[in-house]
Amino acid sequence: RREALRRGGGVSTMLRGGVMMRRTLLGCLLALLFWPGMGWSTELGSDACNGTGDLGTNWTVVTGFDMPQQVSGVCQSKTANLAAIALYTATGWPNDQYVTLNIITANTNTDRSIGAILRGTTTGLTAYDCRVQGPLGTTAALLIIRWNAGSPTFLALSGPTQTVGSGDSLKCTVIGSTVKLYINDVEKLSVTDGSPIASGTPGLLVYAIANPLTDARADNWAGGDFGGCRSGLSLMGVGAC
Repeated sequence: RREALRRGGGVSTMLRGGVMMRRTLLGCLLALLFWPGMGWSTELGSDACNGTGDLGTNWTVVTGFDMPQQVSGVCQSKTANLAAIALYTATGWPNDQYVTLNIITANTNTDRSIGAILRGTTTGLTAYDCRVQGPLGTTAALLIIRWNAGSPTFLALSGPTQTVGSGDSLKCTVIGSTVKLYINDVEKLSVTDGSPIASGTPGLLVYAIANPLTDARADNWAGGDFGGCRSGLSLMGVGAC
């Protein structure tokens, strides 16, 4: 009888362990699916800046600014002291969106910047601007700016004490009214906007106040959305195409 009780206890323990394991696995799967920028996101456009001259026909320059230039496999400004800002207009965009890019240089001083644009307009510059402001190293500044018809409001700022190096990734996300900035997938800034921009198109900003223009360069731009169906993926009917 004691042996049977011992055996029964072992079976009960194994069953409880199996239930706990299944719950843990389900929790991990849900986290992957719904974590912003992870499994529940889709890339809708990209550009590696591998052409020559102006960015291609997938892009539209914002009125009053330059088109970013493709030089030696990276993107940079066209004219000193005039920001180059363009939006990726080759596809439609949902309201919740993200941009990722690689920072190549943002050198010399605070007047060299790389920015990820979200919910932008091609006229009047209404947009969210997630920006790394040089110089790179341990004295970079990070900013989230809301532009409204060309007028800036600084929503969040960190620095100039941030460590940012050449090749590091900049990611900016907007979901609802919350905008977040990441460096190498580590969240650095987060703000909930009390007067949010409702919709728009993501894009790229590069700015150098003076020559050489190579002091502000970016590469490997990509943008996407959160939500929607995922081909071949379904969890209790959620996410099925």
